[in-house]
Amino acid sequence: MTRAARRGLFVGLALIIVLSLSPVLAALTASAIASSAGCVLTGAGPEPCLIGGVDWGVALSAKFTAHWFAFLTLAAGAIALVVWLFVALILWWRGRSV
Repeated sequence: MTRAARRGLFVGLALIIVLSLSPVLAALTASAIASSAGCVLTGAGPEPCLIGGVDWGVALSAKFTAHWFAFLTLAAGAIALVVWLFVALILWWRGRSV
């Protein structure tokens, strides 16, 4: 397997992992920001959250509820990971037998 193929495989794997986990990371980030500002995040709706004199409650609530997209992105990431593994095995097998 060539260096370019290895690099492409690692970039593809990194993209699959980051994109499939992005809703969970967004929710964790929103939770950490709200917690450090002393705000409360609920799934019921936005609560006022003043950070630096600006109400960030709506934006943090939207990021916090993004974790529901994880049902879609984690499933798609699992499928993409299986395809990635299949392609990696084919490339490895070709490089081994040449």
